[in-house]
Amino acid sequence: IVDKAIDLGIALEALLLHDTNSDRGELKFRTAMRGAAFLGGSKAKRLETFALLKAAYDHRSTTVHTGELPKRPEIAAANVHAALSACTEIARRVIALSHFPRWDEDFVIGGALEAPAMQTGWAPFRPASPYKPKF
Repeated sequence: IVDKAIDLGIALEALLLHDTNSDRGELKFRTAMRGAAFLGGSKAKRLETFALLKAAYDHRSTTVHTGELPKRPEIAAANVHAALSACTEIARRVIALSHFPRWDEDFVIGGALEAPAMQTGWAPFRPASPYKPKF
């Protein structure tokens, strides 16, 4: 799961922070905000995605800096697995758009949110056990 957390962070940064050159601040916030906006859905769904991607970014940071998962690895594993589902959906939608999101043009003004690729819902992976991950 350590490798998955690191690979997930790399993929999310490539998909959601592709335009970040010299301004490297607030990467976790930008990753989570952009992922939630790009996947869309109801306000509750966007908040869930935002929290999920923030948690995944935290797991990635912990693994990169320590080589280990946080104190509760079962929660980290569930969050990473759910975030992999979100990342897969983000990649699918980027491919459908045929270009990376133009955050300033499309999302501030709202252009890309009206595209057919943005109108479909997505559901994160949920473990089969009754365990519910905490974000």
